[in-house]
Amino acid sequence: MSLFKFDTVAFFGRSLAEYVEMFNLNLDELKGKKVLDCPSGPASFVAEANKLGIDVTGVDPVYENDFESMITHGRDSIELGMAKSMKVTHLFHTEGDPDREIFKKEKLTALNRFSEDYPNGFKSHRYLVAKLPNLPFADKSFDIALSSYLLFFYADTKDGGVIDESTFDYDFHIASILELIRVTKNEIRIYPLCAPNVNDSQSKAKIFVDKIISDLNSRKIKTEIVPVKYKDVRGAETMLRLTW
Repeated sequence: MSLFKFDTVAFFGRSLAEYVEMFNLNLDELKGKKVLDCPSGPASFVAEANKLGIDVTGVDPVYENDFESMITHGRDSIELGMAKSMKVTHLFHTEGDPDREIFKKEKLTALNRFSEDYPNGFKSHRYLVAKLPNLPFADKSFDIALSSYLLFFYADTKDGGVIDESTFDYDFHIASILELIRVTKNEIRIYPLCAPNVNDSQSKAKIFVDKIISDLNSRKIKTEIVPVKYKDVRGAETMLRLTW
């Protein structure tokens, strides 16, 4: 049976509209606030949100690469993700888009918007080279942090993620979340909480997420699993909201 696995993290981004659905965002409420997108990848969220008056900073370790190779990496990641997902379409919401062509077009559009914004955005520090669990920001630099498609998703397959023998283990998750807490005033939202694997990956992911939630609660961090509107991975219909 085919599995949805990766050898490493893909450079794969989403749009502002998708961020709204992944994180239940109210864009009007974010205007005038400082938002951290970590990791940001080739998403168009930074570009689109800043045009609306939302001060978003995107960070990603891939930004250390030259522009052309980065964009090529983004296109290759879209093709790879599409090829893998088409082998296991039952793990995804494909209603109305059985061949995932609409999904692919949306990802290419997000990448193109990112590529148009990135050169000037990098110069003006909207995009910064950084990676979890060590971020180059002072304490409480941001009003809110958003983190999508790294934590939980790229965890080890034994924990419900998509990488065998992943380096993104329990200690990495806790250290990364605590670092996001350090640089944020009072709220973090993380999506998704599981990956599209077979072999009961959602049950594995729940055990992993519950363990992390227990650890965070012991540190006086409030946790809430919140339903979201975004539909891609079956079973990934919630985000983790942290407040303190």
